[in-house]
Amino acid sequence: MVGESWNDALSLGSDWVICFFVKLCFKVPKLDCESHAKQSFQSTFRMATSLPQEDINFLRLAGLLQSIAPRAVRRWFDKEFHPNRLKQFLSKNRNRIHDMTFKNRVITQSEYNLLFPKDASEVSSLMFDVSLMVCLLKHFTDLDIQDNLPPETIHTTDADISRIKFYRNYIVHSDSGKITERKFTVIWKCVVEAIVRLLPELKLEIDALMSSSVTNGSDIKNVLRLEKELEKTNQHLSAVNQKLETLEIQHNNIREIRHRILKEWRETNEKYVSTSATTFIFKSLQDNRGVVITGSPGCGKSAAAHHVALKMGKEGYEIVPCDDPSEILKHFIKDKIQVFVIDDICGKFTLNQQKADLWEQIDGKINMLTESFTPKDDNDENSGKSKVRFIITCRENIYRHNAFPNLTCFSLIQCSFSTKYKISPDEMRNIALSYVPENIVNEIENICLYDFFPFICGLYFKKANQDPRFFTDPVEIIENEISVMKIKSESSFLCLSLLVLKSNNISKDDLRSGNVEHLVKSVCSDCDIELVVSMVTLQNCFERLKGIYIIEEVEKYTAIHDKMFDIIAAAIAPYIMKSLITYAEISFLANRIHFLSFGRSNLPCAVHIPQALEIVYFKRIYKEALNGKYWEVFGGIQAEKKTYRNLLLFFLKEQDTCQQISYVTSEDGQTPLFVSSYLGYVDFVEYFIAKCPYHINVKDKEGRSSLYVACKNGHIAAVKYLMKYYEDVNAEMAYKTTALSTACKNGHIEVVQLLLDNNADINRTNKFNKNALYFACRNGNVQLVSLLLSAYDLDIKVRNTHDQTTLLTECQNGHTETSKQAKEFCRDVNQQSDPGFTPLYIACLQACQNGHNDTVKFLLDLKGETFKSCVDTRIKTIYRWSVLHFACFNGHTEVAKLLLVHVDNGMTVNDRTNNGATSLYLACMNGHLESVKCLLALNGDKLNSCVDTTIKNKNEWSVVHIACFNGHIEVVKLLIGVGMNINETLKDGSTALYLACEKGHYETVKYLLDLNGDKLNSRVNTTLTHKNGESVLHIACFNGHTEVTKLLIDVRLNVNDTSHKGYTPLIVACMNGHYDTVKFLLDLNGDKLNSCIDTAFKLEVGYSALHVACYRGHTNIVRLLLKVNVNINDKSKYGLTPLHLACLKGHYETVTFLIDLNGNKANSRVDTTLKAEDAWSVLHAASCEKGHYETVKCLLDLNGDKTKSRVDTKVKDTHGNSASRVAFLNQHTEIKKLLTDHGINEAEQRRHSMKEYCVIS
Repeated sequence: MVGESWNDALSLGSDWVICFFVKLCFKVPKLDCESHAKQSFQSTFRMATSLPQEDINFLRLAGLLQSIAPRAVRRWFDKEFHPNRLKQFLSKNRNRIHDMTFKNRVITQSEYNLLFPKDASEVSSLMFDVSLMVCLLKHFTDLDIQDNLPPETIHTTDADISRIKFYRNYIVHSDSGKITERKFTVIWKCVVEAIVRLLPELKLEIDALMSSSVTNGSDIKNVLRLEKELEKTNQHLSAVNQKLETLEIQHNNIREIRHRILKEWRETNEKYVSTSATTFIFKSLQDNRGVVITGSPGCGKSAAAHHVALKMGKEGYEIVPCDDPSEILKHFIKDKIQVFVIDDICGKFTLNQQKADLWEQIDGKINMLTESFTPKDDNDENSGKSKVRFIITCRENIYRHNAFPNLTCFSLIQCSFSTKYKISPDEMRNIALSYVPENIVNEIENICLYDFFPFICGLYFKKANQDPRFFTDPVEIIENEISVMKIKSESSFLCLSLLVLKSNNISKDDLRSGNVEHLVKSVCSDCDIELVVSMVTLQNCFERLKGIYIIEEVEKYTAIHDKMFDIIAAAIAPYIMKSLITYAEISFLANRIHFLSFGRSNLPCAVHIPQALEIVYFKRIYKEALNGKYWEVFGGIQAEKKTYRNLLLFFLKEQDTCQQISYVTSEDGQTPLFVSSYLGYVDFVEYFIAKCPYHINVKDKEGRSSLYVACKNGHIAAVKYLMKYYEDVNAEMAYKTTALSTACKNGHIEVVQLLLDNNADINRTNKFNKNALYFACRNGNVQLVSLLLSAYDLDIKVRNTHDQTTLLTECQNGHTETSKQAKEFCRDVNQQSDPGFTPLYIACLQACQNGHNDTVKFLLDLKGETFKSCVDTRIKTIYRWSVLHFACFNGHTEVAKLLLVHVDNGMTVNDRTNNGATSLYLACMNGHLESVKCLLALNGDKLNSCVDTTIKNKNEWSVVHIACFNGHIEVVKLLIGVGMNINETLKDGSTALYLACEKGHYETVKYLLDLNGDKLNSRVNTTLTHKNGESVLHIACFNGHTEVTKLLIDVRLNVNDTSHKGYTPLIVACMNGHYDTVKFLLDLNGDKLNSCIDTAFKLEVGYSALHVACYRGHTNIVRLLLKVNVNINDKSKYGLTPLHLACLKGHYETVTFLIDLNGNKANSRVDTTLKAEDAWSVLHAASCEKGHYETVKCLLDLNGDKTKSRVDTKVKDTHGNSASRVAFLNQHTEIKKLLTDHGINEAEQRRHSMKEYCVIS
């Protein structure tokens, strides 16, 4: 009983917890007036405990304030907030109370939950403690409740409540748990008088408390301490809940933006024309993690990326558009099938150096997420298939830039629209025909004149005045339009000027608030425009330009295409040059501006500044540099030219003589010296070391110094200069990676040599146990590996006449120092990173990816009898993968052969991974025929003498199962040729044939069936079924593999066979909406209904194939079934028609299709008045749990102006519920209103859940 009471108290709040313990600790006598009169206040009190008096005083006050005082406060609370209207008051003020909880932190999370219980139960002041009641009285009434103790002379209600509040807090937050006699007397008198004035009838209970005995004082002290901890916890929970609420809002916003983006992609994709590039991209993504699509702007890179992504979306991939590296970390979900689409990965016009650096920083983190080195899923249906894909677009000039990041995490395959996969003339013509009439296309003289031809076609399609000359010189035509616009439509010219000044991003808020008025005035001044234009006029003008030059995205305007913005910017810039230099985004200036004094840029659409304005430009960027825009100022496109850097340095030095200005460290910890070192500009490096010597040891947020990033990027001249000022060449960044390791990772041999010459420590490992040798092997550069190993000062290559290395002989002769060095060498050459990767493993990885075997061979040649083998080939990763496993997994037969030479040194060819896969299994899984041949050849003429072909993985999959599952027919032939059992079953009954049928591998299935020759099942048993009773025909139809289905029917499999659940092949094909498969099956009947395929067959619940198709919303399948005269009004076991099920699931398209079959004649084919077993109408079904508004509206619209003409809106089920009641009980407010608007008005309310009335979920 105590336990139950304790739980009840906890659920009500901390003050109730204390009240509970007060009752346990004080033995309060029954209130008897006669006995009370006989006892005086001072003489009768005797403690039945040995507690000190100060403790007793504290406990008594706690009992008074926590057990009795709340009732006095509650009396006034109920006067202000009548119990019958309390819930209404709270609902009305919910938003304000929400802010008091999650913003102002006045109310705790637990108190908020009492005010608004999740189960919508009744709310009463009996549930509130003093703190909550006082809070509401203070903020929602006229009572002047104070935080401080009121003067003794004031005896108002609000003063008395303030006294109770003050001393209640005093007790709760007391650290000592003691009160002196004198202080007790003062507080007791003050609180008792306040309580009695508020509620006089409590006087007797107060006196009883004073005369009671204390039995368990320690418990109440513990509870008081608990309450303080609970208050802190509640504050923390409030903060957490506020963050969660913010995150939920952000998540909803992201979801909405993504929905809009994908909707736009789908609309654009309707006119997409597939090309050889599209085919290559899609095919490449089957076996590779990422594809980068490169080309010039407007050539169709993004359209191709979006098309492929949408195609993958149909295969179950979640499409995640993103442009920032951190978004991948936010949205990546392990074991979820995702495709990330990254447009313009490192800038839209020129390489954005800062963004490139961000991608490189995050490369390792993405690698860890995607586990690029060792696939763990080496069994069953996840075999050999990474679940994340990346589609990246990038302008060709940016991708070719020497500073483009080395993104190993994506394992990129390039698809260049400028070279190998350039759109062909025939493809160009097909693209044109999807936008332009054929007669216009025929008039285009040179359809391949512009590589941005797809952009031109799309733009021409949207133009109001379509001039065929647009295909001859589109840029000149747009430039002429803008020139004319400046004269004839100044408002439009101002809009495009604003678009340029705001870098292709005009916010509607800026227009509404007038934040761009100064820009308008500046442009007008530059162009001598005297027009007075309002912000409303400009916004209206932006609306008029939509679809011609600009588009509207979420609350902003942007150019209709990046290529369009390039053209607009180049055309507008000469007119507004002063405004451009003064107000344009610094990123715009950094990426597009060129000094005309250096000659014209070879970049199309570059903006050229005349020499007279160069000093104005320098003043602007100097101002930006002082604001921390170091990447834009010192890493812009012009900084690549030494002549420009000389001019800028001259200007900076002039400023130094005029004023002493220092450069602050940016928010991410970067300095001008850092940026200059990163880019290798030695002249800048020299200047900033002299100007800001205190920046030498500054590191960015990743812990990288200027020396580190110079080494990382291989800037040898900058490294040499920086090393004069760095004492510790082995300084580590945040992940403990050294400059030597990062130089090795990026293959910079000169830098590595320089660091080694300056005592860089080769033995340092980073946070993930990766050393310099590891990164050198990962780079696949044998010269670099050799250079590192020479740092051990051991001659590991020279051999004597006995084929013994110098290393071995010196160890045998007892040269201790040499032996010590040798042990260090072997330790480092076998150093494992956290997942267990050794340098040899990484060398194998690179060999598999790039075909470079030299590093593998070099490492394997490091042998000496003293250590058996200096490079240990037996070492495995944490997933028990050996180097041989990985070589076979990747099909690198030459590497496998190198490794197999060392089988006698402890590595065995039959070693198994954590998932039980052998090297043979992995080679079969990925279809590497040559690797399989190599392994099987080890057996010679004796089966399994070396390589055991019978070993299965942990799920009991054999090598034949996995080869068939992945459709590797040549491997299957090879395995069957060595006598593998083709009819062996898995735990679930699947055979190799079943798995091949499941995945739709036509050639593999055909080969297996052909093994039988003319005698059915002589070798491959086609009658074996899955444990759920599904045949191979079931699984082929279930997945819509029509061609495989044809093969199976050709060998006379039963087309009406049923699974344990009663499904036929036709029903499972209908269930998943496989149109071609259903059509093929139905066509088997020819002109004679059900002669072969039984279309009338039903499941146990009475569902026909038509029921299933309607339930799933496959309208095209419904059409097929109705063509063969399936009963459209057929009822299930519970009286549900196909229309019922379509309405129940809210399949609007299917519902409208069925209803439209009636034409103008009500119920001529589809009877909308039929009711289910419990009298449910189609309107009931549509109004059920999910509340399908559009479907309900569609049904109601059938009636037109005549109520109940086709759909009876007032019919009730057997429980007396109308459709309106169903909508009400399931809280579908909009549907309830819709029904009311159609003349349905039901006032009765019930508390029953609609779930008990739903026939089908």
